[in-house]
Amino acid sequence: MEQLAPGGRLLTTLVTRTPSWPGQLVITRTAAGTVEAVLRGRPRGYRPLLGYRWLNALDHRARIKADPGTARSTRLAPPPDDAYGFWLAAAYLVPGTVRDFQAETMTIVAPEDDSWAVAGPGDGTVRVHGLRDVWAELEDLHTRWEQAGRPEQYRGDLRDSSGAQHVTSDTGPKALSWTLPPLAAVPRQAP
Repeated sequence: MEQLAPGGRLLTTLVTRTPSWPGQLVITRTAAGTVEAVLRGRPRGYRPLLGYRWLNALDHRARIKADPGTARSTRLAPPPDDAYGFWLAAAYLVPGTVRDFQAETMTIVAPEDDSWAVAGPGDGTVRVHGLRDVWAELEDLHTRWEQAGRPEQYRGDLRDSSGAQHVTSDTGPKALSWTLPPLAAVPRQAP
C-alpha cells in the first residue's frame, strides 16, 4: 500500500483457509493520500501460493454419505450461491468451514471439528453431525446479515499494516464486522 501513488489502486484476492468464499479487495489511495479499501465477495479468486493449507471437505465425503447426520428443522433455506456478501462474511464469522460444491445438496464441513451440515432431506430441514452445529452458526449469521441490510461489500480499515486490520459493513449496532487474521507464515520451499 505504501507504493500506491495518489489515485493508485491495488486489486487482490483476500482468502481465508476456506477456498469456498474468496473476497476481492480493492485498495485505493485518494488524492489526499488516505487509503480506502473495499472488500467484495466473489465466486472465485486467485489461489494462494504453494504451501498454503486449505481446509478440505473431500476427505469427509464417504463419511457424510454413510452418516449425513441427524435431521432437524431449520429457519434458513440454503442461501443462494450468489449471495456473495453473506458467504464472504461466513468465511470469517463461521471460521473453519468449507463447502463441498460437488455434493448433491448444500454441504458445509468443519473438517477440524469433524462436524458438518447437509441441507435437506426436505424443505425446512437440515442434517447436522458432530459437536459443532455448523448450520446453527450459519442461521445466526444469516439473521445478522439480514439485520445489517444484506451487505454485498464491506469497508476495510487497513491503515495500520503492523497491527489489527478491521472490516465492517457499515456503522451502527447492526453492522457486520470482523478483524482480519494475521498473515500465516508460509514455509519456504527448498531449492
